Amino acid sequence: MMPEPPEDPTASQGESPSGPEDRPADLPAGWRLVADRSGRRRDVMLINLTALAAALPFGALMVVAGLAPVPVGPLRPPTDSTMLLLSLTLLALLLASVLHEWVHGLTMQAVGGRPRYGAKLIQGICPVFYAHCDEPLRRDQYLLVTVAPTVAVTAVGVLLMLLLPRWGFFALAAAAGNLAGCTGDWWIAARLLRERPDVFVQDHPREVGYRLVAPDPGTA
Repeated sequence: MMPEPPEDPTASQGESPSGPEDRPADLPAGWRLVADRSGRRRDVMLINLTALAAALPFGALMVVAGLAPVPVGPLRPPTDSTMLLLSLTLLALLLASVLHEWVHGLTMQAVGGRPRYGAKLIQGICPVFYAHCDEPLRRDQYLLVTVAPTVAVTAVGVLLMLLLPRWGFFALAAAAGNLAGCTGDWWIAARLLRERPDVFVQDHPREVGYRLVAPDPGTA
């Protein structure tokens, strides 16, 4: 049974719902667009700068540890080869990125979504992985999807440091890289907390952010 559409969640923010002529072609049947909450260019730039600022201290710490290895603890590299150390660190960061998106997808599935995964190259160089689902979710469900990798991937990194201390250097690098990569998720979570709890949220298919949608049996 289709739930009754909530009142327009953007009314208090001076926005008007989109009309039928504004309905995106990729919106699932049975839903209408209420508001587009995708990030503008300056938002995306701020997210990237924040990620860079978060990564720099960890990166500097890893470089120092690699050049002047500490005797004990997770900062002790398991190899003296700079090339091998760099290669394995990049591999750890790549695996953390894959795990990050897999956790997004598993959480989507847990709350009723049907995730699909993919990858693309930014500027033809840097690989980026993603998880996406078309099904609209309740705000709190989407919020859970958004923050899940922050908790899960960090927990895995800490667990690996405890269980495999010899490889703790790479587990720490992966956890730190994941936290730096979570800045976009945190930006989305902060915006979600300003939305009403009863709204429906759709993962944006192309941009950083999301859409607010409402049931519309007329388009089913």
